[in-house]
Amino acid sequence: MLPIDQNSYEPVNEARNLALQRTIDYHNKNKIKYDERFVDKKFNPGDLVVYEELHYPNAIKLSPPFSGPYEIIKQCSEVTYEINKPNSLTKQPTQIVHISKLKYFHSPDKLKS
Repeated sequence: MLPIDQNSYEPVNEARNLALQRTIDYHNKNKIKYDERFVDKKFNPGDLVVYEELHYPNAIKLSPPFSGPYEIIKQCSEVTYEINKPNSLTKQPTQIVHISKLKYFHSPDKLKS
């Protein structure tokens, strides 16, 4: 067996450290870009929202992407809200949904005036 020279591994460790630093730098750069465009959503009880429906691959092409309007009943956590959308699986009158599936409802009547 040949003796292993400890100095031969220094460039590998340096390369790993350099790769780690570049990964962290790239992450920070992308975070800055994301934070510039991020819009923080906050809903209050009583607000009207539309719910983004889940689309299956075999769904009808012209099915609407959103349903609603629904009323916000309460905020369950930082990212979940209870809305008055009936849940067909649990037969409950309300449903708890993630904030990413909700958008403010803008009435067409208000847009005309």
